[in-house]
Amino acid sequence: MEKNICKLCGITVRMGEKNILENFSIEIKRGFVTGIAGKSGKGKTTLLRTIAGLEKHTEGTAEFSYKKLGYVFQEHRLLPWVTLLENTALPLIRYMRKKDAEKKAYGALESVLLDKCADMYPENLSGGMARRAAIARALAYEPDLLLLDEPFSGQDSATKKHLIDVLKAYMQNTESSVVLVSHHDEDFEMLSAEVVSL
Repeated sequence: MEKNICKLCGITVRMGEKNILENFSIEIKRGFVTGIAGKSGKGKTTLLRTIAGLEKHTEGTAEFSYKKLGYVFQEHRLLPWVTLLENTALPLIRYMRKKDAEKKAYGALESVLLDKCADMYPENLSGGMARRAAIARALAYEPDLLLLDEPFSGQDSATKKHLIDVLKAYMQNTESSVVLVSHHDEDFEMLSAEVVSL
């Protein structure tokens, strides 16, 4: 098995006339947390989008060996016309029976303390709850690479600690990799992340 789940070498990503990332290199190790730090506008989200294949680089090389990718965006991206349970099960119903998908989705919601909200619609959730639902949806999919863009926004300290414990347990059980974007050093410390600054 390859040591790196993702390797970017000398990549440049342009938006219009501006280089958002320029001659940037990073190796994402399998089974580890990589923290991405930096001021706003330095390209942290662009880096995640490049790893996910949503942004194209104009220079450099990119190597990916992940099989399943999970992505928690800054905005929750929940479908407003279906319940929280249905939102969480959505990535699963393509390859398992609906009943099994919903059972797995319910377990993921339970892990982020949202099982009692399974029948609610996104419009009835607070911002912090919607963010936790997005985390549950990603974990239910069981990705081997999980991209997290400011995932703990809107959480109180106790809930954030619980979410970090959930992520630690998930990584231990699956040997998955996590790339975490955050403005808070304590998030990196609590997840024992190897931090790269932009």
